[in-house]
Amino acid sequence: LAFLLGVLYALPVSAASFQVSPTRFEFPLTKRFTNFFTLTNNSGQSVRIRIYPKFIQFSPDRKIEEKVGHPLDLSRWMVFNPRLVNIRPKQKRTIRFSVRPPRDLSGGEYRAVIFFEEMPARAAAQPQQAQGESVKLQLKLLTRLGVTIYGMIGERNPQLQAGERRVRIEKDQLTVTAMVENTGNVHVSLNIKAQLQDESGDTLSENVQSFSIQREQNVRWSFATKKPEKGKFRLLVTGTGKEKQELLNFAIPIDVGAGQGS
Repeated sequence: LAFLLGVLYALPVSAASFQVSPTRFEFPLTKRFTNFFTLTNNSGQSVRIRIYPKFIQFSPDRKIEEKVGHPLDLSRWMVFNPRLVNIRPKQKRTIRFSVRPPRDLSGGEYRAVIFFEEMPARAAAQPQQAQGESVKLQLKLLTRLGVTIYGMIGERNPQLQAGERRVRIEKDQLTVTAMVENTGNVHVSLNIKAQLQDESGDTLSENVQSFSIQREQNVRWSFATKKPEKGKFRLLVTGTGKEKQELLNFAIPIDVGAGQGS
């Protein structure tokens, strides 16, 4: 989906001044690809929008990181026309782009984020203020949207692997964390279901989280619940992709002792 990545001059807060469609592209890289975005000016004023691609990666704690020269960067082979547009109120403009991948490209998925960034309006000449006259400062929200596009060559092979796992028992809370690594060749839209079970197999607490993991990305997943009474437990974790295929399945043993975390 398109996402609002950043704003400038954020007072007062208002809705995005423009929108982008479609909000997602996935296509094969077996040949050159040409398509277009449509920009719609939702505001009552003309807007200037700059278009540019970047490679964006998320840290394990899901913070945005920009990478330059990454081997999975699709933007290296992208051409846009135009890169800067002026759109009148309530009007639309078409932004065409093409992808020209090399012939010897290795298999797997490549990606880029296309940014659509509203530029500040050109400042108009202001009449000179009379002495003692108050000055009004007008601040405008500027929109920046990002749309992720994916290019694929070869067969899709979604794979995930669970890494380091930690259990923290505090006074009133039990917290479990685990690293989830995408070891396949495509991004994965993942649903992780966690069930805290006692020795009898009864479920005491349950949680479901949904998020995406890009190719070669690590995500720190966490589960938190009220600390159970003394005893032995296990956290059963299963992860399924959008095609309902099981990509994760592991259990974490948990031993809550008397007075632990008090």
